[in-house]
Amino acid sequence: MEPKDSQGLHVVLQFLQKNNMKATAEALKQEAGWSGEVFDEQMSTSGDISSVLTRTEDLTQYTTSYTNLQAFIDKSLDMYKSEMSQVLWPLFVYLYLDLVGRGCTKDAKQFYGRFSMEQDAFRDDELRSLAVIETIEHIQSVEMARMFRLKKYVVRMSREAFQCLLRHLQEGDQSLLLNTMNTHVSVDVYEGMPRTTREIEAVAGGIAGEGITAVNKTKVWYGVRKDPELLMAAAADQEEEEIGEDGKPKKKKPKKDTAGTGKKGKPAPSANAPPANRVPFPELKNHEKELKIQALRETTKKAKVDSNHMPSICFYTLLNAHEGLCCVSVSDDSTVVSTGFANSSIRLWAIAPQKLKSLKTPSELEKIDLESSNLMEKLCDDSSGKDQRSLIGHSGPVYSTCFSPDRSLLVSASEDGTARLWSLHTYSNLVVYKGHNCPVWDIDFGPRGYYFATAAYDHTARLWATDNVQPLRVFSDRLLDVNCIRFHPNGNYIATGSSDRTCRLWDITSGQCVRLFTGHKKDVLSLDFSPDGRFLASGGGDCRALLWDIAEGRLVKELPGHRGDVHTLCFSREGEVLASGCNGGIVKVWDGKLWQDSLKEETLELSSDSAGAALGTFATKSTPLRLLHFTRRNLLLGFGPFQTEKGRQK
Repeated sequence: MEPKDSQGLHVVLQFLQKNNMKATAEALKQEAGWSGEVFDEQMSTSGDISSVLTRTEDLTQYTTSYTNLQAFIDKSLDMYKSEMSQVLWPLFVYLYLDLVGRGCTKDAKQFYGRFSMEQDAFRDDELRSLAVIETIEHIQSVEMARMFRLKKYVVRMSREAFQCLLRHLQEGDQSLLLNTMNTHVSVDVYEGMPRTTREIEAVAGGIAGEGITAVNKTKVWYGVRKDPELLMAAAADQEEEEIGEDGKPKKKKPKKDTAGTGKKGKPAPSANAPPANRVPFPELKNHEKELKIQALRETTKKAKVDSNHMPSICFYTLLNAHEGLCCVSVSDDSTVVSTGFANSSIRLWAIAPQKLKSLKTPSELEKIDLESSNLMEKLCDDSSGKDQRSLIGHSGPVYSTCFSPDRSLLVSASEDGTARLWSLHTYSNLVVYKGHNCPVWDIDFGPRGYYFATAAYDHTARLWATDNVQPLRVFSDRLLDVNCIRFHPNGNYIATGSSDRTCRLWDITSGQCVRLFTGHKKDVLSLDFSPDGRFLASGGGDCRALLWDIAEGRLVKELPGHRGDVHTLCFSREGEVLASGCNGGIVKVWDGKLWQDSLKEETLELSSDSAGAALGTFATKSTPLRLLHFTRRNLLLGFGPFQTEKGRQK
């Protein structure tokens, strides 16, 4: 049997199986002498019986149709050209896969060789993956083909541009392209003027195209609710501190409301904040309230950081790490650093005068009044203080760690597929959470503790509670690894960054995706929220950071200029500046006015020139950035391993 006839018979047998005509299929196989396996229709590129009818057509139709579409777009009005050209990439991919699925490998390679060089430069990785697909078996096994078969490619286009394209396809008898678009491309049509080339390029790059407009119009409670009780207590403590040694009140200076209180000490309203009972949180314990009040008290003493006041930077370099350092995290009070290594160990380092102390003996603990103030200090044994401690338990490299807000617990994520909960009083493992059956790349504690989230190689993110070994939610709508994850400051949402080049915002109460952002040209590697919850910053392998407005669901600023993958991002405590760091040893500090002013713009204005956009650029000698962290007083801390000359050459 000829190859083309074999491919046609294969499609007919798929059609018969799909419609439960097994007896007819078996009779046909016996008559034709068919001994091969009939592949699942969902994995095949020829799921429609109509493909058999076109088998005898000249395969040059693929090249002619694609060339004619290119020529039509080039001759179109400039205002429509950029939008219509968005369909060229998905059509190129699906036509190539269709040729391979028909068994026409030689024609597929000629089609690829003619048009692959005309695709966007950031598609290089996808083109390399596409080039290795030469048979139906490859279509089933290669991840690139699987991704394109699972979901339709989304193209966002104005109604005028879409109607112009549709008329060309219908009137020009472009049935091949029209059928391919109907089957594999989803056009998200919007009303209004067509977008400019710069606007389209800014949000291009997603493996599956752009996000659907309707997703980014969902209501999001992005505000951060202030706790009235804690604010009142912090204000009262502040007033006590203003009383002099002679018992008389000091002369008060007018100052800004840094503690979040309004007139007469009453809490200021939190705009767009979610209802207090939307997510169930455990009631704060007394020592947790004391720690939060202390944190609020420290915020009144923070240094001002803005375009006129650059932050001070303190950088920590880890020596003798032997390129085994996988991750770094810092406690919220900036007193303890946690590092994860490739040898499966976790090390804790005290970077403040306070040592790492363990609990007293059980007999000594029985004598302590649990209602006394400064309880945690009384529970610890002063003689046990150390500058460094190790946590052993994982059986693979530790890729991420995170402290609880009160610094009593630590969660870690590892290649062994588990997340672990550690006590920082006994320095022992408390719980092992098993749910991912593959490496877990990132982990993050919620802003009030109790909840934490993980991101993994299995294309999912999961929500956990410390007192439950099973995940509470599984967030799965992705095509590739979920690389990074962060909790929203109000604890109602989590953001994820993926290898499919998208950032998503998930509602933990419903499990639904409420924001979908595209614009990165490589994997998304880092995330951070502004303190007010309005903005999300993302860093990627394309040497850029992007800033997103959660309220409006749109990109507001592009922050280019790095020399490598952007692995860490951090907003200052009041959100006036953003710091970004890359593995090329560069730290950039960005002015908050860049995105605050952009909120007033109706159209997206992005500049590809990074000169003057950053407040400052700072380079290390031999240290790639692993973490940036602003202390409560706005001192910027940086962390990374010392890299030898041999390591830099790699």
